[in-house]
Amino acid sequence: KESANRGIPAFQIFHSGVEVHGTEYVFGGGGAGLSTGIFTQRPKWMPSSAPWKYKESISLGFTNLSKNEVGGVLREMKSEWTNSTYDLTGKNCNHF
Repeated sequence: KESANRGIPAFQIFHSGVEVHGTEYVFGGGGAGLSTGIFTQRPKWMPSSAPWKYKESISLGFTNLSKNEVGGVLREMKSEWTNSTYDLTGKNCNHF
């Protein structure tokens, strides 16, 4: 599909998160003063002001970890998945 005003091929950018035990975990950059890039939100929820829309869920399987154990894994990951390490093409929500 061609963009009508620039002749540049149109493309889509997808955002993803991981839902575990009823909580969606996402990675993103931005937010001055924030150290972690890992955030939580309600699954399948998008703010009304968001320029994107929820599309679909894809099952990746199940975990035998408890909610507390998942929390421990995420606390360990926070040092590597910081706000400052976010890169739109090299380390984004889809890599998380």
